[in-house]
Amino acid sequence: MSHNARIDAPIHMREIPMTYINLQLASSLHEAAVSRVVRALRAVPGVHAVDAQSEKSTVGINFDQDRTSQQELENVLADIGHRAKQNHSNGSCCGSCGG
Repeated sequence: MSHNARIDAPIHMREIPMTYINLQLASSLHEAAVSRVVRALRAVPGVHAVDAQSEKSTVGINFDQDRTSQQELENVLADIGHRAKQNHSNGSCCGSCGG
């Protein structure tokens, strides 16, 4: 059974231009960790919505780039033990990292 959590900002805040990223985590996102991930990311100023999915080990984040950055969000995840996978810049993969 998978566990998903989603917290959205109030409707009046949704008209602010936002950036959306979907991060693939380097390790499994267990059901018990989903709420912790959502709480940690929602505490970052500028984050307006978080959608964490345990079955895919992904985290979707809607945020204001004027207030935070993808790097800062990845650092928050790393601080709680959930590192984001790094994409290869040239699109190729040697396979050694599992990505």
